[in-house]
Amino acid sequence: MTRKSLTRILKNSFLAGALAVLTACGGGGSGPPPPPPPQPSYSQTATLVRDVDVYYAANFAKMNNPVRSITHNSTQFGNDLTLPISPYSETLPNLRKGSYVFTLRTTTPNVFPISLTRDVPNYTPASNFSSLGTNLNERYGGSSKTFDLESLLSDKNFEDRPVPLSSARSIDGKTQVSLNGYNLTITAAGVPGSYQVEVNFGSDSGGRGSGIVSGQITAVPEQIAFFSTRDQGTGELYTGELINNQLANIRRLTNNIFNDIQPAWSPNTNEMVFVSNRDLGKLGIWKMSNFDGSDQAIKLTPNNIDAVTPVWCADPTNLSGPGKIYFGFKDDSGKTGIASINPDGTGLVRLVEEPFSGVITENPTCSTSGLEFSFSTSRDGNSEIYIANINGSNQRNLTNNPNADDQPRWSSDNKIVFVTDRDTPGTGELNFYLVNPDSTGLQGLTNLGGVEVDLSWSPDSSRFVFTNGPVIGPFHIYLMNRDGTGLTQLTTQGQNRYPAWRPK
Repeated sequence: MTRKSLTRILKNSFLAGALAVLTACGGGGSGPPPPPPPQPSYSQTATLVRDVDVYYAANFAKMNNPVRSITHNSTQFGNDLTLPISPYSETLPNLRKGSYVFTLRTTTPNVFPISLTRDVPNYTPASNFSSLGTNLNERYGGSSKTFDLESLLSDKNFEDRPVPLSSARSIDGKTQVSLNGYNLTITAAGVPGSYQVEVNFGSDSGGRGSGIVSGQITAVPEQIAFFSTRDQGTGELYTGELINNQLANIRRLTNNIFNDIQPAWSPNTNEMVFVSNRDLGKLGIWKMSNFDGSDQAIKLTPNNIDAVTPVWCADPTNLSGPGKIYFGFKDDSGKTGIASINPDGTGLVRLVEEPFSGVITENPTCSTSGLEFSFSTSRDGNSEIYIANINGSNQRNLTNNPNADDQPRWSSDNKIVFVTDRDTPGTGELNFYLVNPDSTGLQGLTNLGGVEVDLSWSPDSSRFVFTNGPVIGPFHIYLMNRDGTGLTQLTTQGQNRYPAWRPK
């Protein structure tokens, strides 16, 4: 090898090494290598809010056409949505119950879909009865209220609305409960104090719930209606409250120049019937629907009969219904008997009809079952107590005695009290006797001397009010326990008769 060749080889090797060093140190003017390209990023959240809404949010970067899809119980929910911007959010309101899967995907290569699941539960329906005015009183007329519960039942799952109302029951037996659609009727059963009614609602598919309707049943004073001449005019009707065995808070109900007598309360409303000839016609049955003294009464019976001694009986097939009014009558054709009429004056039916022989067949009183009534008649030549089926059939003599028996009154424990002179015939004195509806168990109830008439039982038949006085008067109203104790005079002014104990 010549020296010249060696020199060339060494020079070329040096240049190659220098170039390698320059290249490794960034020399040569070409700059550092470029950074790697940004990688796609993405995330999503779904939060249950307000029980049935879902708040959805997504963040993404370097993704081509990010698309969100949703399934509900494995079925496509709505349309796929290409998210326009990042971050993206929206609220999906009022979602049906079930499982929702949110999937975020893209056309960017090597970027795989991500999914998350959120559930909307099947909620139990709820109630809110706190706004109801549920307080009642123990007396009919103020003791029954009807509530529309539809708007008070709710379900967070909108597809389960409206919430069906399925049943209701009294928890404590202090009320009677009935349902008609969403209308709940609660009636006090006559026992004061707090009460509770359980209301059940919902369905198998939507879930079932229950709520409590609660309130107070307030006690009210016993109330007696009666006839009196206490204001030194014609006889009028009055009411008083029986407080501590005294008649208090007496107020006048009627005010006209004609006598108004023989009041009878309705069994389950704030109404009363009575006898009057205020229309200058025959004696008739009149109905009063308010007790503020305005005396806005209407006549129920026709003008071609005299009608007396009304009693207002409940319908045994519909205890919350209006019932019927029974009364004695006499017409111009020489007939007398017992008839019934609806409280609106329609449907008059003659149940007992017989020849008028100078004494009106009268004083009907209904049995506790509502299937029978008793009355007084002189068909046998003297006054006797008869019983008949509620349609007037199967009439039979209850007392069958040669002395006068009159004014039957059926008690709540299925006894019949009546007025008789059998202890002192011919003297004009009258006493009360008790008897079973089958004529057994006859026993005396009172023997005070004088005239004892017009008995009216307390609602539980443990006490009664009645008229008493000498044969020639004056007559006053008295209170007595059924066992003969507690005799108390309730009136002292004028003539007083026909007490009527208000039912509960």
